[in-house]
Amino acid sequence: SYGLENQGPPTPIASDFCDNGVINSVGEDSPAIPGSEAGLTVRLTTVPVGQSQTFTILFVFGSSPDASVYNWENLRGQNIEQLADNFWNNRLFQLTQGVPHVKLNDSVLEKIYYNSLLNIPMNLFDNGTNKKFYGLGDTTYVLEFPWQTISSAKIWTWADPLGFKDTFKNFLKIDMTNCKAYNPLTNQPSCFSFYAFDPSSLILSIYDYLTISQDWGFLSENISGNISGTPKNQTVIEWLRELAYLRESVGSTNLVDFGNDHALFEFREPTCNLRGLYTGQVPTPNAERYTTHKRLGEIYRKIGDPRANGEETVAQDAKAALTQLWNATEGWFDSISLYEPAQSTYQQPIPLRNTPLRNTFKGIWIYHLLDYPGLLTSQQTTQLLTHLDEYRAPFGFYSLSKTVQSNWCSRQDWHGPGLYIGEAGRMIKTLSQNGRSDLALDIL
Repeated sequence: SYGLENQGPPTPIASDFCDNGVINSVGEDSPAIPGSEAGLTVRLTTVPVGQSQTFTILFVFGSSPDASVYNWENLRGQNIEQLADNFWNNRLFQLTQGVPHVKLNDSVLEKIYYNSLLNIPMNLFDNGTNKKFYGLGDTTYVLEFPWQTISSAKIWTWADPLGFKDTFKNFLKIDMTNCKAYNPLTNQPSCFSFYAFDPSSLILSIYDYLTISQDWGFLSENISGNISGTPKNQTVIEWLRELAYLRESVGSTNLVDFGNDHALFEFREPTCNLRGLYTGQVPTPNAERYTTHKRLGEIYRKIGDPRANGEETVAQDAKAALTQLWNATEGWFDSISLYEPAQSTYQQPIPLRNTPLRNTFKGIWIYHLLDYPGLLTSQQTTQLLTHLDEYRAPFGFYSLSKTVQSNWCSRQDWHGPGLYIGEAGRMIKTLSQNGRSDLALDIL
């Protein structure tokens, strides 16, 4: 590594760190990203017994190993803590200019609200010149997923409306018929399959943006994009319509086909014995189809577009179709699996079943249906909530009901004991909006 503070000139210790102390790695899950090397700068020192010594470890980034060292040398000798304080105080000041300020009787809940806002500036990547984006990926790699916008669109709009719009424009450049994310460092898409939650998430996010910002003029802005595999330039309102109808083919049941095991990525693993069950005609994203067209119709009505009534009709038809999946005996929504289980991680194509398989698949994401006003009856809501304890875990939720615990798969996330961590926050919001603030606070 390299020397630090006033202990003499930088001294490489090549035997302790690869590349003379400069880490040239971006993680095994990431595509190769030129110029993402990180330099680790620390001087190994001997501290006499009974004495103490303070030293600093700096993690610096540059476009190359030499640039990392150069950046480190510029920081050496400065008051790093003061620089950091100034940096974060400035970001927090900017944040508080936009987000709502709250005063609650519950001081703990009020503190939780303000602490949660730190997620916004701490997930902002900004090199100060030409690269600025929010880290929506929730793992060790940097990828932007359209479906993740739905959980943060409102607070994002208050905090950074221009940043939200820029991200939306970038998503329109993805061929969503075959890609589900893009890398904001390279602007390259991550492609393998269509993800049915992406179009609805973007429409609902834009709806939140418009109703909060009142920036209705954004709908008339022309943007270049490629969501259906055909590059074009059109207004935002036309992009929303294209998103709403992207791969939305329905048969006699008026239910969209979610797809095979690749549609919900976690269930394609050969070690998972829940493969082939949540495929085909499933509750969600068919539920999202209702609220997507409902919201698009409201947007049309706001701007005086005559297509509003047509969208309301599509929404009501989608709502009626969803009742086919309701299982009153179980108090849950069934799935009608159309596809055979995946036999390998990347198997394509996956054949159709000779006979569709109806089954009651107990996944926590069914509770997303409670987020959409007017979709469920009060009885359906009540029956769904009677199952909530099946998902309660010591520190949040299980992604699958404990009644199918023996079927948990080896990989976590949606198909096992683990859970995408954002679900806890969404469930707290969902319960609060459905008159169960008691449960929401208990979970919080």
